[in-house]
Amino acid sequence: MEDPASCDVEKRKEYIEERKSLIDAEREAARSFDKAMITLSSGGLALSIAFVGQASPTGVELGYFLFASWIFFSLALLTITASFLMSQSALRAQREIIDQEYSQKCSDNGSGRKNRYATYTGCLNWLAIGFFALGVLSLVTFTIRNFGT
Repeated sequence: MEDPASCDVEKRKEYIEERKSLIDAEREAARSFDKAMITLSSGGLALSIAFVGQASPTGVELGYFLFASWIFFSLALLTITASFLMSQSALRAQREIIDQEYSQKCSDNGSGRKNRYATYTGCLNWLAIGFFALGVLSLVTFTIRNFGT
């Protein structure tokens, strides 16, 4: 018969391994998201700037949509960059939280602290998506109006 303590140790090791793999997967997904947002926003900004040279010589219609797309793509880049910095703060805060919880482990009352920087990072990521979407909509509106058939 297997010793219950060794079973608990084995389950704990499996849990830790699975947790590590999930953390690594989440880290890679976040890295991919950040790269995609930077690439897409930069590309949208470059594409919209290129449209200025292709605009009709008789004049640009709804030029404020082009200008809006520049603002939105720029804001998307700024918020994703701010998200990089905020995620560093979130990681530092999370280390402090788990260190405190680990040191209080014997007293059976964890800190219960929330990592507000992680929340801020998520908000910045959603803002970046919103700004990017608004940039795309503005650019599409401008393009349809000026280059549509």
